[in-house]
Amino acid sequence: MAIAALLAITAFVIPIGKFINYLLFSPKLDEVRGAALITIGLILVLIATILLAYKIEDRFTAPGVVQGQSESYLYSPAAGFLNELHVTSGAWVEPGELLLTLKNPELDIEISITEAIIEQREFYFQLAQRQDFSTLNVWQGMIRTERERLRIMHNDRANLEVRAHTAGFWFSPDLQHMQGMRIERGQEVGRIVPRDTSRFVAVVSQTEAAKMFEGAEWRAQVRLHGRAGTVVPAEVTAVVESGRRLLPSAALGWAGGGTIRTVENDQSGRLAAEDFFEVRLMLDQQKVAELELLNGQRGRVRIATGEITVGAMAWRWLRQLLQRRLPVMISAPSVTLRHHQDSHAQKA
Repeated sequence: MAIAALLAITAFVIPIGKFINYLLFSPKLDEVRGAALITIGLILVLIATILLAYKIEDRFTAPGVVQGQSESYLYSPAAGFLNELHVTSGAWVEPGELLLTLKNPELDIEISITEAIIEQREFYFQLAQRQDFSTLNVWQGMIRTERERLRIMHNDRANLEVRAHTAGFWFSPDLQHMQGMRIERGQEVGRIVPRDTSRFVAVVSQTEAAKMFEGAEWRAQVRLHGRAGTVVPAEVTAVVESGRRLLPSAALGWAGGGTIRTVENDQSGRLAAEDFFEVRLMLDQQKVAELELLNGQRGRVRIATGEITVGAMAWRWLRQLLQRRLPVMISAPSVTLRHHQDSHAQKA
């Protein structure tokens, strides 16, 4: 706190004090001091009027992507290396249609070894039938165990063919650059989006989100990448509180050509370097039908949160500047934002 006080004194108090001392006591102003005081007073009144009375629209912009509201994510049922893509991203697929094929050389080797073990133990079982009946149950148990392992491995091999579980548009832009790379069991490989309503999901910094919770109303419109002249009306439907790091699309991160800074070693390109708020907006469906929007299209949303005086905007800018320069002296923004979010929900 002492550093902040010293900074304020150095930047504001000392220069203002010197100016007041010069204005009141400097011999150079003896003949015109009255006129100077009147002039300074009028200037201060004008500045105060502008700061306290003049209002402007409070707004901000944020990057985001178009999403199908009822889209379903598809996860790899088995681990393996991406061998072949059978459907291009954006194409329509039917239930059961083959989307991609993985290969797992280690699994093939394990299956061959297990089949050899079963063959060997069946030989000893047949031998025991002729020579030592006391070991028959032991050999039978071992054979059953190995056959169960083999059944599971054959299921894993079948799961190397990933198929669509529902009809819709198949989107997997990240897989285009993952040929030959390993995909783990349970890893997201794409999304299937039916013909349904579309929404826009925006990534909003904590600083910009604070404006939303301070505002009384939210008005939004979306401009899409490559269609800057077209405006799509939108309505904010949800604000997911801070603490999120996983971007809704890799296209928003640096690796995908977006503006959000991501973690350097993250292969998915979706792990943001800083926490953010996720703002979800329902797009005007008539406009969506006219434009034939595709899932994953990038854009920017402009959200207006009402009017604000110039003075309030200047004070907020100064407060945010101090938060960036002196973060250890300012309490966590997420706590303040959570309070504003609860207050806004109560008003609604």
